[in-house]
Amino acid sequence: MITKENLQKTEEICKQYLFAYYSGFAYRHTINMLDILNELSEDSNEYTKNLRMDIMIFSIWLHDIGRSIEEKNHAKISYELLLKTKIVLDDEDLRIVEDCICNHSSNGQPLSEEAKLVQDIDKASMLEKDVLIEYIYHLSKETTLKEFVAQLTKQILKIRKFHYNNKFILEYI
Repeated sequence: MITKENLQKTEEICKQYLFAYYSGFAYRHTINMLDILNELSEDSNEYTKNLRMDIMIFSIWLHDIGRSIEEKNHAKISYELLLKTKIVLDDEDLRIVEDCICNHSSNGQPLSEEAKLVQDIDKASMLEKDVLIEYIYHLSKETTLKEFVAQLTKQILKIRKFHYNNKFILEYI
């Protein structure tokens, strides 16, 4: 069981890393993911009621902190940063947290139901207006117009493909 104290420590640590990436884009994305998880759990959904909410909240806070160091391998770096903290988890919790963090990207292969839902919520978050606008704004500042259009198109197609193949998320959106 992840304690309330561990969740509070994690939130404090993560805010520092998340604000360092894209002027807070990662923080807004994370808060949006937590809102989606909260909304899904409030619906008394049969799917979510048997899942470990503490693990998913903990993992969502941590999933993108590695972006402040490196974009490409950010999930692995995020997990490694967790291991460097003084937060102690039992082996089973650590295994599920590792699954959630390391497999949250669209090419990840999550094993646990918690990690599958975190992956789904990560992608659903990108469809929220404020998160998408922030992403577009920062992407446009850092690339040429041609690169910007190519990257934005690639991201939109990736999100569409993921969501059209995912019945659970289609029901949410």
